[in-house]
Amino acid sequence: MMPMAHNNVLRALGFLLMMSSISWAGAVRDSFPDNCDGLDSVACSELVREMRKKLQGNTPKSFGVYRDACKQGDSIGCVSLAGAVAVKETTDARKAEHIVSAEQIKNLNESCFKNDTESCLALAVAYYYGFGGRKEFEKSNELATK
Repeated sequence: MMPMAHNNVLRALGFLLMMSSISWAGAVRDSFPDNCDGLDSVACSELVREMRKKLQGNTPKSFGVYRDACKQGDSIGCVSLAGAVAVKETTDARKAEHIVSAEQIKNLNESCFKNDTESCLALAVAYYYGFGGRKEFEKSNELATK
């Protein structure tokens, strides 16, 4: 049996990383671009958030957007990409734990402190896997249930 902390984190991971196999998601999924070509960093970050909200999980087309957003410095985009790499939903030349920087963890902490729920969930995933630092299950559980 998994400890309670892991169950809560896994629920957050399910929200963040579940595969989108629901049939109605097809039309919504098709309406999104495959990458951030032609978008500045702010617009690319917004695209990541909109995809995550509407798709309720990862799809193959999400990964190009996450990769582009991460290249532009978007913390949630990097955590989304690292999470997908960690659970082997996509491949990336880097190891998952090296995708998210300590600076991005700091930015997510600041946003979470301001009650940005998506930043808190992304931070929970980062702490769970040890992205941008060491694994911290207690912090992860605390943020996942915040």
